[in-house]
Amino acid sequence: MPPKKAADFESRQKRLDFETATWAADANRKIRKEDIHCAHIEAKRMKAADDRSALVEQASRQSSSSRPDRPDPLFQPGQSVHQYWAPWFSGTGPGGEPQLRKKSRPSWYSGEVSSVPTWKTIDYAGSTVEGWTYLTY
Repeated sequence: MPPKKAADFESRQKRLDFETATWAADANRKIRKEDIHCAHIEAKRMKAADDRSALVEQASRQSSSSRPDRPDPLFQPGQSVHQYWAPWFSGTGPGGEPQLRKKSRPSWYSGEVSSVPTWKTIDYAGSTVEGWTYLTY
């Protein structure tokens, strides 16, 4: 290349390098600024969540003092269990007649707890019982 073209090429290359570096610095500055902003927003959200959980915990302590003590649940979701079932546990069908099932003897069945324990009053085997209930599969 002739000297003028080489100098021209070098000056253009330097200018492009400078513009690229300036653009990259601006982009990095903007990204850092956004990251700091996101970190501040996340910190505010976490503080708000902590405040809410503290309020919920305080409310549950106040409400638990007014209700009778309940025993801890015996089973947790995902736990394998054996359950006893007999046909007379199912009560009556929609027409008032007992439900007819092919299996008439009581038996043990294995299952898995598939729900969070809930405290309910239920009609179980002809009597009303209050306690923890679980869905099993």
